[in-house]
Amino acid sequence: MEKYSPERILKEIGDDRIVSRIYSLEQIYNKLMLKWSEHIELNLSILRHCVESYHCDVFRTKIFHNIDFADQHKRAAYTMLWISKLKPIQISSKSRITKALLMINEYYGIACGLDHLNISTKDLLKIEPKYFANMLYTLHNRNVDGLVLSSQIYLLEKALKPNGTNGVD
Repeated sequence: MEKYSPERILKEIGDDRIVSRIYSLEQIYNKLMLKWSEHIELNLSILRHCVESYHCDVFRTKIFHNIDFADQHKRAAYTMLWISKLKPIQISSKSRITKALLMINEYYGIACGLDHLNISTKDLLKIEPKYFANMLYTLHNRNVDGLVLSSQIYLLEKALKPNGTNGVD
């Protein structure tokens, strides 16, 4: 087995951390998505895959850059990327499809990522309303590198909270 295979990484991370993160992401979903549509559902199997992929990327980033902790910006970026990529929110065929509904996973990914920074999606509108739309578009249509997105999230936090925080994991 490869030294940094997903199986080995996830064994080291431990199922307790994975389940805990799934639970916290499910709580964010329950808080945000109740008003969207009765024809959407959070697929917990896909969400688990998002969380496992997130942990693997964060683990490999720490190894590659020889760092002990991934800061909240890296955690936010990888959360956003994996939720946007794997799309754990499933849309029923009974749903009236809108452009906003097609981007629901990106919206959810941003909300979950910003949770690492204690920033809400409403806070993004304080800077520039087009910033949030641009972030949705980028996550939906572009292949974004996690570390590049992490740098953008750092700048976003500095714009919203000039004194910032230094949370690490």
